[in-house]
Amino acid sequence: MTIDKSAMLGAVMAATALTLVAIPLFGRWSDRSERFRKGLFLAGVAGVIVLPFPWFALLDTGSYALMLVGFVLLFTAWSATYAAMPTFFARVFPVEVRYTGLSAGYTLGTVLGGGFAPMIATYLLDRTGGWSAIALYLSLAGVISLVAPASCASVRTSRPRANWPTRSRR
Repeated sequence: MTIDKSAMLGAVMAATALTLVAIPLFGRWSDRSERFRKGLFLAGVAGVIVLPFPWFALLDTGSYALMLVGFVLLFTAWSATYAAMPTFFARVFPVEVRYTGLSAGYTLGTVLGGGFAPMIATYLLDRTGGWSAIALYLSLAGVISLVAPASCASVRTSRPRANWPTRSRR
């Protein structure tokens, strides 16, 4: 697969510009209800699981228009997931540790999931000579994104514990 560097950059820039609109739009939709948020998150993750294979196939065509379609589809699915994620996971942690839990989880996930991804993709490409292993890796990351939230406890509400100081409410 040989793709012109400027064509690839143009497709990435166009798809990234789409996310500037899509993330706030999906975020607004995800704020409608817990069920809608969960559905939007799951639909986005389903796209992230399925779309790497057609995305690489579209990249392989060498057609800029088809490459752009692939990027738009994949970035749209990612945007839906990314927009619903903060409020979805904020509900997992009690108020007392919410900020710490979210920031630690998000940072750790970014470092482990995104930080090593280019090295893993390069390794897979070098070992297999094709994109199918990379697409499978991306889909596996999507499956982890699907399973991980299911393993979280349901929505927790914060209740003061007997030995915790509380503020008086006047």
